[in-house]
Amino acid sequence: MKLGVLALALVFLAGPAVAQTYVLRGFNVDENAVLVFEQSADMTGGAVLVDMGAQQFAQEMDMANMLKQRRSFGNWGDGLPGEITVEVLVNTQSQKVSMNGNVMADTTRADDLQGRTVTYTSQGDTSWVATMIAPEDTTISVDDANPIDLIGRAYLATPVSVGDSWEVDAANMVAMFGGPGSGADIESATMTVTFDSVATYNGMEVAALSYAMNAVGLMQPGQEGGPPAAMQMEMETTGTIYRTLDTLVDVYMDAEGAMNMGGQMEQGGQSMTLSMEIPLKLTRTVTFE
Repeated sequence: MKLGVLALALVFLAGPAVAQTYVLRGFNVDENAVLVFEQSADMTGGAVLVDMGAQQFAQEMDMANMLKQRRSFGNWGDGLPGEITVEVLVNTQSQKVSMNGNVMADTTRADDLQGRTVTYTSQGDTSWVATMIAPEDTTISVDDANPIDLIGRAYLATPVSVGDSWEVDAANMVAMFGGPGSGADIESATMTVTFDSVATYNGMEVAALSYAMNAVGLMQPGQEGGPPAAMQMEMETTGTIYRTLDTLVDVYMDAEGAMNMGGQMEQGGQSMTLSMEIPLKLTRTVTFE
């Protein structure tokens, strides 16, 4: 038998190569792990139109947000923590509003939670109740309902391989981004995730993923950085995620897209229609302390 025929026969007997599979949903950090969560959001170049019937005003708006938290975990059960302690190290918002090139407002402020510690206790589903633990201050409130996506609901609980794509169902989208009481009532949402490759990021083996997302809902007033009145919202973004294959933590995420909002409000007895077009760029990193 010639060598070439023998090699072909061996390949045939070996069969086709089996793709490596990975389960991406879960949370596999050590119980004593401390994660440092940092996020920056840039919403420069927003356009605001105020329609008062007889008059219309066009404004330009730039917004930015910086967030840094230190997260530790406790009350473990069934492989997941039932309690998350969040030290809010940095939480600042800046906003500049201009009209016809003239700056009308330019502010930068720290959120009331900056420098404070909050404990989130699991309610056994997708919501967590927040309690201020340090320093105690009854004048500072935290949301009653907080969606915390600990296990990665954008990912499947079944094995996936490089090249696979999947749709995130509506129930998991709400669990990821909020429901009633969170300030963002998601009415409909779609998200497609693609497993592009296995890569190395900061010395860690990660799944490199890309995604495209669309969400429609109602933004409620009263939230930090939220609208002055209840507004319909639509957001479209695309981006990249790096998820560690051992600990199952999204150590890097970016997003780029736009958010449109519109609604009715009253100010000084005057009814008006407000519409906003806001570009969005966001970067989030998580490091192990």
